[in-house]
Amino acid sequence: MSFPNIAAQLVKDESCAISAMAGGGNFIHRVISYVANELIVNGLSNSASFQRFAVRTSKRMEDLSKMAQQKRQEIADQVKDVSKNFESFKDR
Repeated sequence: MSFPNIAAQLVKDESCAISAMAGGGNFIHRVISYVANELIVNGLSNSASFQRFAVRTSKRMEDLSKMAQQKRQEIADQVKDVSKNFESFKDR
């Protein structure tokens, strides 16, 4: 993507066009930010090691989520048991 195309895309919305006419500082910041974002995203998406990292991280997050759900259920069951025991002890 060439610089004129990037600039045209950034100037599309009205607020960016106003910023560009009002001094250009915000416009240049947006251009630099857009170009850096494109380079970073393309670099990471084409990196096999980053993709492995992303898959491993996703798997770990799923595992942690399942573990948390199991623990939450175990604790809820324990609270029910304690509550039942307390009620039976209170009725004595």
